[in-house]
Amino acid sequence: MKRLSIITLSLIVLMGCSQMRMPVPMDLSGNTVVMPVTIKKTWHIFGINRISFGPFTASEIHLGWDKTGSLTADVYTASDFSKHYDFILKQDKGTDWECKCRVKATKKELKGKLLGGDLYIPVRSEISLNCIFKGAQGDSSWTLDLSKNATETDMFTGELSRAGETIRIESVEEIDGQRFNVSYQPSGYVYKKGNAAIGAVDVLDKQRVWITPDSTGNLSPEIALASTAVILFQDVLKAVEEAK
Repeated sequence: MKRLSIITLSLIVLMGCSQMRMPVPMDLSGNTVVMPVTIKKTWHIFGINRISFGPFTASEIHLGWDKTGSLTADVYTASDFSKHYDFILKQDKGTDWECKCRVKATKKELKGKLLGGDLYIPVRSEISLNCIFKGAQGDSSWTLDLSKNATETDMFTGELSRAGETIRIESVEEIDGQRFNVSYQPSGYVYKKGNAAIGAVDVLDKQRVWITPDSTGNLSPEIALASTAVILFQDVLKAVEEAK
């Protein structure tokens, strides 16, 4: 009977995983625009070459090579990972944006043998995403700084900013409203001004982007820029974990 219960639980988990979605913040209702994301790949084995949602299309996506290294001394190991990527984001009847991002990750741990068993103690783990978005028509540049320090928090936090304006960004670690994310990756990110959410992006299998229109009824591009960057970042996170 106990064996049957474990199998049944496993099936429930697998069925739930097939429909996983990021929970939508309560603030994003009413006039918030919800845009399904379409991702195009030339072949399944190659990377993403186009991302589109609403009036936004990212193309000319270039992913740099993964760079890894490690240092081991007795039971102490330190490893690092870096990667850069860039893309062009176009908005219908709007500015074209040149986007450049860099990912850096470090992991320090103690591992070896102790009293006949395996020793594993994570000492410190950090990962960061840094992007700069430049408008082709002389618009002010936006920067995205996002990081996670596993010794302090299990969330990515950061800012999307330009001179005189700042938008906070926080990762979402829940799936369908339950804190049961079996993955090491976030389910999405929320953008906030003050305590109010003004946008979000679901980075799971069926990606979606939410953007609250500004006072003129337009969709400001900064959330679209950051959302494209973190959709690509989600794939890089997989490479980071494999490198470790």
